[in-house]
Order: sequence, then C-alpha cells, then structure tokens
Amino acid sequence: MSILILITLIVFLLYLVLIIYYRFAFTSVPQFQIPNLPAGRQVPNIPSTKITVIIPARNEQNNVEYCLQSITEQSYPKELYEVIIVDDHSQDNTAEIVKRFADRNVKLITLQDHVTSPLNSYKKKAIEI
Repeated sequence: MSILILITLIVFLLYLVLIIYYRFAFTSVPQFQIPNLPAGRQVPNIPSTKITVIIPARNEQNNVEYCLQSITEQSYPKELYEVIIVDDHSQDNTAEIVKRFADRNVKLITLQDHVTSPLNSYKKKAIEI
C-alpha cells in the first residue's frame, strides 16, 4: 500500500513541476507589438469583406422578422453586406414582413417568379436562384 502512495506522490510532483514550467514558459513570451505604432496603441479592426446572407423562407411570418432584426442590428458596415430572402411560395405574410426591411439592405426574391414547373426540392432551387 505504501508503494502505491509513493508512486502517486511522485506522479503528483512531476505534474506540479510540469505545470510550473508551462506557466513560466507562457508568461515569458513577449507581448506582440505591431511595427510603426506607438506602444499601447491598437490598430482598428476595419471590416472589408463583402458578405451575402441567403435565407430561403416559406411561411415564416412568425420568425422572419426576428431573424432580420438580428442580422441587420449587427455592427458590420451596412455597405458591406446584403441579405436576400427567397420566398418559397409562402401563403402567409412573410413577403410583406421582408419588404419592411428594404431600407436595411434586405432584398426579396419570390421563387414563383422563377419556377414554372413543380420541383422536388424548392429549398435547393431557392438557394440556386
């Protein structure tokens, strides 16, 4: 029994030494400084990537407004994003709700304007269009 306690104590001490070594190594890494800037000054993170969010929607009048509010209230610059809602033959007020967000870079595409024959997968077609 005492041999088991001794082995446990040795393993614990080795683990403790390893943790102390990791802490020392981590704290000894110097802080990265961007060249040509005074110390302590941060470079502003200026977004430059344009993004498009495509949302196929069918009978989503209960959810689409909350979704669009969440997306349009982000801090990303409005000139760098657009939201496209593809209305997949909705029979509710989804399209009317989406139209209220037209001034916030939200566009509405109606799938029935682009599809004339029945399909198996309207969602795939909505994303394609």
